[in-house]
Amino acid sequence: MNCSIIIPVGPGHENLHREAIASVHIASTHKGPFEKVDIVCIDDTRGEYGRSKARNIGVQQATGEWLFFLDADDLMHPSAFTAAWDAARAPQTVGVPEIDALFGQISEYHDGLVMDRFQIPRIDSYAELLSFDPYMTLQMGHFVRRKVALEIPFSECMICGEDWDYYLRLWKQHRCVKGEWHFMVNRRGMHSEGPKSATGKEWTETVGMLIEEAVLEEQAKEAREK
Repeated sequence: MNCSIIIPVGPGHENLHREAIASVHIASTHKGPFEKVDIVCIDDTRGEYGRSKARNIGVQQATGEWLFFLDADDLMHPSAFTAAWDAARAPQTVGVPEIDALFGQISEYHDGLVMDRFQIPRIDSYAELLSFDPYMTLQMGHFVRRKVALEIPFSECMICGEDWDYYLRLWKQHRCVKGEWHFMVNRRGMHSEGPKSATGKEWTETVGMLIEEAVLEEQAKEAREK
């Protein structure tokens, strides 16, 4: 079983992504459940693709049965692969036929230290995901089966919120878990720029609308089933 690390490299990340690659090499000294770890960097430094298309190209090029999406401005946690092994063997997942995606804690750098953001430590279902503030639940760095990523590509028409559009489809259609594992470290304030970038305000508004629509859809479904 192999894992491909997909890193889209957008405008302004020409040098920064080298640190992301170095972090993968450090983490892969202990590969956990994987026999091989390879890196798929998609060059979008001219901003022609956007994050979604770059990630989709990476999924097509990847050869691993599992993928890990790592933004160029983030770092792989040194224990990411051993944590994935622990996650796969966790009591909560034993007996589940197939876990399709694993999310870990949201960790960030603060004054040179790695700290966990205040967040929901564990999520086991789509319904739970919808019930919490998105800022306290998921970030992009996660493990997912390649066959699943191929089924639900990122929306290439969205300028922002494409991450949550993907999360919602992923969690609704497949078996996903967020646990108290550490897979990546977010480096705030280093976002890519360019023609297909967006502000934090735009992201918040878009994600809020996506979650509201998903909640209304679930409520309508429950009403029909009564």
